[in-house]
Amino acid sequence: MSFSPSKARAAQDERFKGDWKVCRRSGGCEVLLIPSSHPDFRRRLRDLERQYRQKHGLVGRNAGKEIPDEAKEQQLMQAISDVLMRDWRAVVDESEQEIPFTAELAHQCLKDIVEFRTDVLDLVSTDDEVETEEREAVAGN
Repeated sequence: MSFSPSKARAAQDERFKGDWKVCRRSGGCEVLLIPSSHPDFRRRLRDLERQYRQKHGLVGRNAGKEIPDEAKEQQLMQAISDVLMRDWRAVVDESEQEIPFTAELAHQCLKDIVEFRTDVLDLVSTDDEVETEEREAVAGN
């Protein structure tokens, strides 16, 4: 048995290129999502938590205090739009013109549109479950 760093890197790059997923509650639009196991996603979540803690004085003696659930949810939406969502299709304005993807607009949609947020969270968690099953299958062999 051997290990090839270049093959491992190529496999990782392939895994993190993302897949188009259908948002069923949101009129069938599609989002290009990369897996939440991507290291940049975890890093972004940690950065957002650190920023929140500093801004709200949850450092030093207050470091053990919990961040409110609403703030955690906003951090998650920000990290998803910044890192995991790479593009979208069939997202249109009132005149049925496609709206170009930006992370800022994706974040606004995640915050403001319950159906879209629910779709994206479901898709991200489904990807997590599939990836965990795949890792467990490989480990079992």
